[in-house]
Amino acid sequence: MIRHVVRRGDSLWGLAGQYLGSGARWPEIHKFHDEFALGGKYPNLLPIKNPNLIFVGQTIFIPPRSSKPYTLSQGKPWPKVEVTKPATGLDLKVVYKIEDGQSQYKQVLPHCTLEAKLSGTIAIENMTHGRYRHNLELALSKDAPAVKQKLGQFSDHAFRDLTKGVELGYQSGEVTIKAPIMYQAGLGPYSVKVVAEGPMKFKGSLKPKTISATVDVEGRKYKYTADIAFDVAVTLHPTPPKVAPETVKVPVPEEEPAQRGIKIANNDEVGFAVFITVLLLSAATWYWRWTGAMSGTTSIGPFFHRIDMNHPRNQGMGPSSI
Repeated sequence: MIRHVVRRGDSLWGLAGQYLGSGARWPEIHKFHDEFALGGKYPNLLPIKNPNLIFVGQTIFIPPRSSKPYTLSQGKPWPKVEVTKPATGLDLKVVYKIEDGQSQYKQVLPHCTLEAKLSGTIAIENMTHGRYRHNLELALSKDAPAVKQKLGQFSDHAFRDLTKGVELGYQSGEVTIKAPIMYQAGLGPYSVKVVAEGPMKFKGSLKPKTISATVDVEGRKYKYTADIAFDVAVTLHPTPPKVAPETVKVPVPEEEPAQRGIKIANNDEVGFAVFITVLLLSAATWYWRWTGAMSGTTSIGPFFHRIDMNHPRNQGMGPSSI
C-alpha cells in the first residue's frame, strides 16, 4: 500500500499513471482508497466522493503496483471516464469585517485625550504545515456554524494579536499611530494631521494602502491581508488659570494715645542703653566728687579726710602757727 498526500496538479488519472503504469487504472485507486476510508480502519480518512474532485493536502491510499488490475467487488466494468481535473486547493481564508465602534482605542495624556476607531476588513489564512487536512475537513462539512467555530479556534488568536496594543501620541497638531497590524508588515508609525472641529476638539483619518504580511501566533504561521482605516480624535484638556501667590497682610494693633511716638526697642538696644547710662552716671559721680575736693569742701570721698581742729594733737596748727 502506498500513502500519497495530494499536491497541486495531481489528479487520479495522473496518480494511476505514476503508481500503476496507466492513467486508465484510476478506478483501482478510487476503490482501494474508499475501502480503507469507509471500512472504519482509518476513521479520519475522507472518501473520494467525486473522482474529478480531489483536494490539495488530502491523503489517498494507493494499491501496490501489480500486473493484475484491481477489480470492483460487484464485477461491474470500470467507468470509462478520464479523471484528469487537477486537485483543488483549499487555502481557506477567514475574513473579519470590523464594524464601526467594534475596535476602539483610548489614551489619556496630561494635556489631551486621544481616541481611535479601526474599521475595514482583515483576511487571515492559516499557513502552518498540515493546514490542508484541516481546511479539507471544513470544506466538505455542511455544518456552517461548525466550520466557523473550527476556523475561529485558530484565526481568532491571530486577529486579536493584530488588532490589540495600538499606541497613540500627539504633538504639534499630528496624531501618531503605531499598530501591530502595520508594524508586522514593517510599516509605520503613521502621522495623521488633525483639524479643529470645535474649541477643544480635533479630528483626522488614516487610510493606508492594502497591507499584506505574515505573523506567528502560538506556534502557527498566518498570512493576512488588511484593508483598514483609522479615525482619530483629540480632545484638549482645559488649562487651569494661573493664580498669583496671595499676600497675607498682618494687621498692626493701633497704638494707645500715651504710647504714640514711642519706639519700643529690642533687648539688645535696651541693654546697650542701660550700659551707657550707668557709665555716664559713674563718670558724673567722679566728676562731682573731684570738683568738691578741689573747691575746699569737706565732702566725704575715698581720698579726702575731715581734720578735727579741736583735738589736742592738732591745736596750734592754725594759720598763726605757720
